Amino acid sequence: MNSLFKTGPKIVFIDLDDTLLNDDKMVSDENKYALQDWLEAGNYVAIATGRSEVSSFPIMEELDLMKKGCYLVGYQGGVSYDASTKEKLHSTYLNNDAAIDLLNAIYDAGLYAHTFNDDIMLVPNECDNMMKYWSITRVPYKVFNRTEELRGMNLFKVIAVAYDYPEELVKFQQKYMEKENGVLQSFFSSPYFLEYTPFGSGKGVGIMKLSEIIGIPRENVIAIGDERNDISMIEAAGIGVCMKNGHPDAKAVADYITENDHNNSGVAEVIYKYI
Repeated sequence: MNSLFKTGPKIVFIDLDDTLLNDDKMVSDENKYALQDWLEAGNYVAIATGRSEVSSFPIMEELDLMKKGCYLVGYQGGVSYDASTKEKLHSTYLNNDAAIDLLNAIYDAGLYAHTFNDDIMLVPNECDNMMKYWSITRVPYKVFNRTEELRGMNLFKVIAVAYDYPEELVKFQQKYMEKENGVLQSFFSSPYFLEYTPFGSGKGVGIMKLSEIIGIPRENVIAIGDERNDISMIEAAGIGVCMKNGHPDAKAVADYITENDHNNSGVAEVIYKYI
């Protein structure tokens, strides 16, 4: 066993897009075999993603990860599941008033955004940004006519999407920063996605909550990601890993940067390094 680890099983938290998934949104055979070897060695696997369970579980099913020892941390750390039973282990929601005020501000700025209520994506319209996002996640969606219709709902996150003019997202984030006011926090999960989650949440909090629930010490926690929304879990884990193709900000806080990128089984590289 690597001397960095305590005696006992380890858990690896793995981001999906541009980490485990390649550019074609597929998982290489080498990554698949590595995941099973990791589990067979007595360790745990958890997918840690901004996606919902509806979008993530089918991928995990294809990878034979819907079984004992496998978990999901979804919605940027806002919810976790035991994949073998689909039991929800914890959840954290946005302040509803703050979420509605945020959505109104985004729409007033001429930008598109949607939110999530458990396994449903709530959208204001079926514009190009919405449909392109939906083509990736395939989450069931419902159109609302007014943000007031969302009043009282449990909302996990708000995501503003701008494929053609991502610079406008940066401008909005800067302009709205003061109104986050210790209730919201914002980050980019890709150049085209500006996400808002509850203040003090994030993947880092989510993976450590799950680790505590299943009794894994921080020293035995590994996290692998590539983007700015992965920074908190890279920092929180005992060993934080950034992919070769990762954002410079994520690389800056990583303990290890892979030699192979997401198109060349970088996750398998990590697993066999620390198995």
